[in-house]
Amino acid sequence: MNDLRPTMVVGGSRGLGRGIAVAFARAGAPVVTVARTESALRELAAETPGIDIEVADAADPTVPGALLDRHRPGNLIIVAGASPLMRPLHHHTWETFSANWNTDVRIAFH
Repeated sequence: MNDLRPTMVVGGSRGLGRGIAVAFARAGAPVVTVARTESALRELAAETPGIDIEVADAADPTVPGALLDRHRPGNLIIVAGASPLMRPLHHHTWETFSANWNTDVRIAFH
C-alpha cells in the first residue's frame, strides 16, 4: 500500500493542469485530478497510471471541503479557472468581463 498522500490537481483535465498531473503521476506520486469534464478526466486516467479522478466544479462552495476531507492531499495545485473571452475591452459587457473574477476568485476563496 502506498502511504504517500496524494497530490490533488484542480483543473487537471487539460493544458497546464493536465501536464502537472501527468508529471506527478509519472514521478510515482498518487494523483487526484479534479475537473468538470468527465470524458477528459476518464481519458487522462486511462492514459496515465496512478491518476484517480473526481468530476466536480471547484467553484461550487460544497466541493473543496468534501474533496479535501475525502482525499487528504499532501499537495494541492489549483490550475482551474474560467477561460477568458478574448476580445477588445470595449466589446465586453460587465458580465463577460467579470466572469474570470467571479470564477477564479471564487475557487481560491472556497
